[in-house]
Amino acid sequence: MKQVIMTIAFFLLLMPVHSQTVIRMRMPQQSEQALEVVTLFSEALPVGIPVVLGVIGFDITGGTTPYLLEWLRNDTVVATGEVAVVTPKVGSTYMLRVSDKAGCFMEQALQLDTRSKVKANYLEDIVKVSPTVISNELIVRVNSYFPLDARIRVFDTNGKLCFDQRLQGDFTTAINWDNGIYYVVISAGELHQVTKVIVSK
Repeated sequence: MKQVIMTIAFFLLLMPVHSQTVIRMRMPQQSEQALEVVTLFSEALPVGIPVVLGVIGFDITGGTTPYLLEWLRNDTVVATGEVAVVTPKVGSTYMLRVSDKAGCFMEQALQLDTRSKVKANYLEDIVKVSPTVISNELIVRVNSYFPLDARIRVFDTNGKLCFDQRLQGDFTTAINWDNGIYYVVISAGELHQVTKVIVSK
């Protein structure tokens, strides 16, 4: 019996020993809450009308800041940052992709409203924003009937609302905004007009 045990022990010594290598990797810190993007508006994008899209229209939570915002048309990035101006077209798809510092991302599709196509140029024909390079005042001229629910809003390139009031006819207002690019949005129901202006003092 002793000889059998010694024989087994001898063969065990001759067997190859497979060692294990342990690699410790530094993994990125995981956030406590998963990245989530929720649309705050219910309206579909009007076709054929320039539209200002901004981060203020979405609720972004979780993940690891800072976020990267990319605006896509047909899966191609057309703008990055907190604000984008797009003119939706029939047959195209639009979405917002939000990526966090850890590389996680979420995509939120944007719906189109093809019924607005016939109304695309209505406001452009009756409302004029001037000049497009301004220093101390913004002028709006209305040359025809204008809907009673019309509003004029102005956003900066960060999506911050700088001005908001009803528009009932010709309009002139003094401005004290910093130099830069701004978007003048005139809307009435489903009608929208977007004009880019530059403040230069």
